[in-house]
Amino acid sequence: MLKKIKNLYRYHKNYFKWLFRKDEIDFDKNLTVKNIVNAIKSGNIYAMRKIMPKFNLGKQRFSRKQSFLILAGSFVFCIGLSLFFESFLPMLLFVGTIAYGSEYVFNAASSSYTSVAALDSTHFVVAYADDGNSYYGTAIIGTVTGNAIAYGSEYVFNAAGIYHTSVAALDSTHFVVAYTDAGNSNYGTAIIGTVT
Repeated sequence: MLKKIKNLYRYHKNYFKWLFRKDEIDFDKNLTVKNIVNAIKSGNIYAMRKIMPKFNLGKQRFSRKQSFLILAGSFVFCIGLSLFFESFLPMLLFVGTIAYGSEYVFNAASSSYTSVAALDSTHFVVAYADDGNSYYGTAIIGTVTGNAIAYGSEYVFNAAGIYHTSVAALDSTHFVVAYTDAGNSNYGTAIIGTVT
């Protein structure tokens, strides 16, 4: 967020510096609406030239302090508007609700280092350390029907303790599990699983 504000500051600072550059408006003199309109006319916001008379500013002259406050207010407004559209508006537009189905236990014991991957739209694989079975590396296939989940049998892929499990689908019938093998000097190990 801080980096975004800094970038916006740099952009708008350079923009205003260009818009009111010394050769167009002399900051040693009071700014007039005519000078501001002329400066805007030379920039890429030409439409403001038509808008400003509607505020009945006439030949109002601005002191150096008032000019600074106008520019500072415009700068703060531009940053606020940019942050709103880039950061907060998407959150407001895409806030929704989530509904959950029932919970389905895949291991009736303590489990750790759990990882899951989708095999297809109705099947997924869960790999984990089965704390109820000496922390053995274990995998199980889940089948989704509507909002219900049914599990197949548990399959041990490493008959020793494992840590830091990660599973990824290769296709609808193959997956790979990577883990730290506590039974083999904590070596990093990977294994391919085939679903039949």
